[in-house]
Amino acid sequence: MSSLAIGQSAVRESELLNQSNTQSNSAALTEYALDFGHDLAGEQLSIDGVAQGLVRFETNLDIYHNQQIQSASVGTPTVPDVAISDQQEINSCWHNQEGTVNYYWSDLEQNTKQLQIDEVLGIDDGVVNFDCAIAIKDNGRASVLYTNGSDLKAGQLALASSLYVNGDEWHTRTIFEGLEITNIELAITPNQLEWGVFRDNNGALHRVNYTGAFWQTGLLDAGPVGPDFELEITSDGQIHIMYTKNTQAILMTIIDNQINHQTVAQGENLHHDIGLTLDGAELLQLFTTTIQDNQTVMSIERSLANQDNQLSVTPDYILSSDLVDTISSDMMFGDFNGDGFTDLVHAEADASTQTLTSNGRVSIFFGSVDGLSLFQSHSWEGVSDAQMLGNSLAVGDFNGDGLDDIAIGSPGANSNDGMVEFAFGSVSGLAASLSSVSGVSEIPAAGERFGYCVEAVDDLNSDGNDELLVCSIDYEQGSDTGKVELFSGGDSSGVWSKMDSPNQMLQGSNFGQSVSADGDLNGDGLADLVIGNTGDMFDSSGFSSVEVRYGSPTGYATNPDRSYQSISAGTLFGYHVEIINDLNDDGFDELFISEPYNTSGPFNSGNVWVFYGNSAGIADQPSMRMVGDANNLLGLNFVSAGDTNGDGLNDLLITRKGGIDVSRVELILGSSEVIDGSSILVAQGTESYGAVIATGGDTNNDNLPEFIFSHQITDDTQTAFSSLESYSRKLFEVSNLALPGESVDGKIQSSTDGNPSIIVDVENHTDGSGQTKLVSLQSSSQLTYWSVQDITSSTSPFIGGSNFATTSSGSPYVFYLGDGLNLKTYSGYTGVESPIPTSSSDARYLSSAQGTNGEQFLAYYSSFTNQLMLSELTESGWSEEIVANDANISSPLALHIDSTGSPVLVYRNYVTEQLNVATKSLQWTSDSLILGGQLTAPSFASQIAYDDTLVIATMLDDGNFNNLSVITHSDTTTQASFVAVESDISTNLSLVYDDDGGIVLAALTSSGSLMVYEQANGSDIWNSILLPQPQNLGTVNAVQASGGNVPLIAVNSEVNSVYARFSGAWEVVAQTLGEELDEFALASHNSHIIIIGNPADTDKLSWSAMQYSQGLSADEQWHKSAIDGSLVDNGLAITTTGSKINLYIMSTLSGSITSIELYHDADNDHIFDAV
Repeated sequence: MSSLAIGQSAVRESELLNQSNTQSNSAALTEYALDFGHDLAGEQLSIDGVAQGLVRFETNLDIYHNQQIQSASVGTPTVPDVAISDQQEINSCWHNQEGTVNYYWSDLEQNTKQLQIDEVLGIDDGVVNFDCAIAIKDNGRASVLYTNGSDLKAGQLALASSLYVNGDEWHTRTIFEGLEITNIELAITPNQLEWGVFRDNNGALHRVNYTGAFWQTGLLDAGPVGPDFELEITSDGQIHIMYTKNTQAILMTIIDNQINHQTVAQGENLHHDIGLTLDGAELLQLFTTTIQDNQTVMSIERSLANQDNQLSVTPDYILSSDLVDTISSDMMFGDFNGDGFTDLVHAEADASTQTLTSNGRVSIFFGSVDGLSLFQSHSWEGVSDAQMLGNSLAVGDFNGDGLDDIAIGSPGANSNDGMVEFAFGSVSGLAASLSSVSGVSEIPAAGERFGYCVEAVDDLNSDGNDELLVCSIDYEQGSDTGKVELFSGGDSSGVWSKMDSPNQMLQGSNFGQSVSADGDLNGDGLADLVIGNTGDMFDSSGFSSVEVRYGSPTGYATNPDRSYQSISAGTLFGYHVEIINDLNDDGFDELFISEPYNTSGPFNSGNVWVFYGNSAGIADQPSMRMVGDANNLLGLNFVSAGDTNGDGLNDLLITRKGGIDVSRVELILGSSEVIDGSSILVAQGTESYGAVIATGGDTNNDNLPEFIFSHQITDDTQTAFSSLESYSRKLFEVSNLALPGESVDGKIQSSTDGNPSIIVDVENHTDGSGQTKLVSLQSSSQLTYWSVQDITSSTSPFIGGSNFATTSSGSPYVFYLGDGLNLKTYSGYTGVESPIPTSSSDARYLSSAQGTNGEQFLAYYSSFTNQLMLSELTESGWSEEIVANDANISSPLALHIDSTGSPVLVYRNYVTEQLNVATKSLQWTSDSLILGGQLTAPSFASQIAYDDTLVIATMLDDGNFNNLSVITHSDTTTQASFVAVESDISTNLSLVYDDDGGIVLAALTSSGSLMVYEQANGSDIWNSILLPQPQNLGTVNAVQASGGNVPLIAVNSEVNSVYARFSGAWEVVAQTLGEELDEFALASHNSHIIIIGNPADTDKLSWSAMQYSQGLSADEQWHKSAIDGSLVDNGLAITTTGSKINLYIMSTLSGSITSIELYHDADNDHIFDAV
């Protein structure tokens, strides 16, 4: 017997378990198996004093960079074509309508070059149609096809060399005349030859290709085809052409000169705007569009063949119970009628029918080519009160006829004696009544609740019949608290004999609380048995244990082969046990054991202990431990999932709580190494979601696995209903996205790992306005979602146009028309998360600062202890100390660092209505400032000057007036200066220094009036600045400012939200923050604004970023995203150091503070620059 110390301290457990947590550092990414940059998400690394920080998953925390490629004064550009080389070099070509063809090139190091390709006929020559297509060969050289009036020309770039001493130059020639082309597409074949498609002004579609010796052309479709078509060529030479014709979207595929056509969409409202691309695995990603009522619906279809999560995003269907106030007690798949379609058996043991109470009901849903029937096809109901028919189910071939049978437990039958009955499979259907079997179904000793659990066991004795385990949960004899018996299967009319059965050996509350015989831990071909012995969620008291027995032809030994005794009471070790399908493809299954109330981690986090199987069975110590976040109760349920994504490795499904009254089902992928616990959200619902899960089904026989999750929903009358949601593996995902207006010439590109992005212009035909949007598939920690970003604002009339390419990581390079030709590129931020240990779970009013040597400081207030606290991060980790007792804080506080590197805190004591300044020499002291008036307003703002003078803006009541004042405080003096009369004590303030040492003070009243006051360096005079006023203020009158060369002020309003000061003059640079925020923080760096805030009436965290310049610009729009996690009121703080952002949030769910270090990622591949 092994004794496992479950539930002790985290340090003790780590020592005892001897876990091999891989250590990492920022200089050693080679230890990670990264197929793609985003695979770094979920890994742990140590950087900047943070030990084993968790790399976060968000992929859309981006900032953009606008640049003008060509001004309108140079010429009138057409929409360019764009291509990217394997070396990640951007190549683009376009016409100027005045008569030139032009070329642009750039690389990841931001080197650029721009050349004129050719002079051609222009608008003055009567030319109407202009187009240029570009493609890149493996050697990085660009080829182009372009129009010259009605002629078609080709060009190839010759790079500078000893032959071309004047630099790069284009070689061009006319290849066909008189074609009257409207559009061109170009690609490169595997033989590095040009292959193109063009449409003529009659709507016919033609190919044009270079043989290596000459150009040739031929008809593909006489048309008329739509004005938009796409071309892609795979590495093995398959040519894909997508176009519209009449009411169909057609995919033409040419393989070895054989042409095939496939209709990918059709309908009367089909629009000609389509898109086609290949991902890194050369799988097709495409979209089609429909138009109705001035709205575009974009149908995006992408292959999931190279995606980790291939399960459907939404339920395929939902089965709803016709009974009220029931929950699912168990359900399983099986083929009960032998038709090749998997069926479902579902139990509601607490169901009350036939005027009985909790008699229970078991229902059958048969499969077919259309999937499960939406209504029960067959059912059985208990015949007495509290029978609890269907408290547990087992599916196996117990009588050896090749058809699945069902064993049904009724632990409450006969006044808790219990009972087990059977439904035997039959090609003619299931019997109307349940059957009893001699040797199993007889009533055992009184009151033992026989049939509390039943479990099928794959045939142990090789007689062709599966065996059956039955639990008697209320069995008591001596120290035994439960009984598990094994019965040999056989003919339904015979007597089933009892086989060797286990006996309880360790201490626990309920021997048989959980049972699993679902796999083979030691690889001997016989099913093994694991029994959990513990309490339940209603009574978790007492000690717990788990016993493991390896299967034999005679059954299971009395004594366990391996056992684990918890040394801590009340942790529910073994609440759920499951032998999980082989996760690492070594031929041995794994054992998972849950412990919901383990006390060594965050409160109610839930632990799952994982033991990997091997030829000797399982070890006495676990292979790894999974720990949830606070209140997650990780692992109340977990089940084998099989290979859900075709990677050759089995996976599993696991549940965790995701918030108040929310439960989630997550997917953990198998791995050749020990799993790290990283998971992907599959589905979520109310508190009981996923309490019962059925896996391994294929109800429509399409060879794609199906999964059903239990759910209890409540209607408007507070009546609860049991429902079942069905999900399945999908080879393709189709998403429909609605956009206002009519889409124009959208383009789709994909990252190497298969995440598509779409650039599209949408025009409103009602008013002629239009704008450019970027649609992209993004990821957070648990799900993927479609992000829609505005590239430009809506303008009327719309004269834009756009195209783009993406890097291998999916970062877009967007070319768009406006004032000339412009380029928008993106860089991103990657978060590294770590917990901050604190003594309090009610931290509020976070304030942060960075020390002179890179230390991180975080101050907060605990209302429970009434203490002001300070935490500091150094190379040795976080440490915490008390700054002040009896702090009495009810409004934001401020943390500063003086010239010696010491922290200084400013806060308002609401009891004394005084400002306090806390400093530390040998110990912390807190001094009240003696002011010439009463501090009645809660808001203040402060900064520390280079000479360590504190400058504090606040409201002082002198007995006659409430005055906006600025206090200067040093070691020797405290002085207050009058700024303005302000009667609104709810005014919020923000104060910053500019680069000249001047002070900017912003005051936002509760009625929405914004006042700005400036004091030049060395002056005593405060100047009042008149600004355009914000409009439609949010519920919270939040205002934030940042200093520096260009001071900024941000206001929580719908109009006139962000102001910047250029050369002494203030102007509006953003009309809106994009959404109402209850709280936000402002960061700025290199002409970029980043707003991180708490959207009104949510516990979420949003990200809004924009580039700003003098004067409002149509292409300076907010890039919006979200940061996973939740926060409480006044639970957000940030500091910035160059391009790095330190974010601190207070989680509502966990009651803890989390640090998120946001690192700049210049190439936007999730592997941030610092590593």
